[in-house]
Amino acid sequence: MFNTARRQFSKSMVSGLSAVSLLALLALFGGASLADESKDQPVATDLASQLNAENPGIAYLESLKGSDRFLAPSQVDWRYETVIYINLASSGKTSQRMWVLHRDHASAAAASADPIQTLIASADASLPDEQAASVEAAPWRIGMWDQAFWERRGEVPTYSWLVSTGRKYKGDKFSGPTPAGVFNLDERRGRQKRGYYSAGMYDAMFIDLHYSSGRRSGVALHGTTSSKYRLLGRVDSHGCIRMHRRNSRALYDRVLGRDGFMPEQRVQGEVPRFFRSSPSASVRRGYNRQGELIYSDDGELLTKDGFRTLVVMFKDYKGRLPKLSR
Repeated sequence: MFNTARRQFSKSMVSGLSAVSLLALLALFGGASLADESKDQPVATDLASQLNAENPGIAYLESLKGSDRFLAPSQVDWRYETVIYINLASSGKTSQRMWVLHRDHASAAAASADPIQTLIASADASLPDEQAASVEAAPWRIGMWDQAFWERRGEVPTYSWLVSTGRKYKGDKFSGPTPAGVFNLDERRGRQKRGYYSAGMYDAMFIDLHYSSGRRSGVALHGTTSSKYRLLGRVDSHGCIRMHRRNSRALYDRVLGRDGFMPEQRVQGEVPRFFRSSPSASVRRGYNRQGELIYSDDGELLTKDGFRTLVVMFKDYKGRLPKLSR
């Protein structure tokens, strides 16, 4: 289904493109959303030029390259279009923060000698690796942020928003620190739920992980109740990644393509998987949290059909982010 849609999309791209339609494509493939944003929507459009690869937030993430169980933005496989970074540290200037990055295809196309072909390559994830160089070269930008939060501060966003990650609660055997590492999101049925999921969980998206016992991980990115908002920015959850509900709703809609911001080809498709067993197995085994690509004995990259979103959870206690006034 995904490959058919990609081929049809690419064919429609190459016919009758004028200068006006090129500008529209540039906006579609990485520029600001053309739709008006509501007050509850954390994605703004007026700061797009300040949220590109030169933003200190992206530079900070890049500076962590080489850390254990971590992929810097420049190391992320070209098949991924969104990366969610979460600092699990309990203290430090960058602790308990989330960064939502999107590939900046508009900038890549604008700088390309052949912007039309660059846009086609970015849309068609079925192209061979050698034809997808423009995708690999597309820089990253901060793609989502809490508009109300950053407007109150009068600053340019250097991360997306505050979160609360896990700690151990006495007497609760299922509570504990949020696991660090590189994860796919779980694409299987019942592992995403918009709105109410369970007590204190809204707009839940679970990471793709089975423990050695075979039990599926209960770690999810989700919105929390308003009584917990004051604790965002501190370690407080039972293991999940909590956030304000306006942010969880917007993130859920972006990752699953409900908000129409990205075409289907950039939302779902064939992506590397970080486990060895078959995606159809009821219990997935052989997970690799380092973010290293896994190959079969025949040298074939192991993949699955899923979300083009990667989750990278790490601990850094020493990082700092400069304040950028608007």
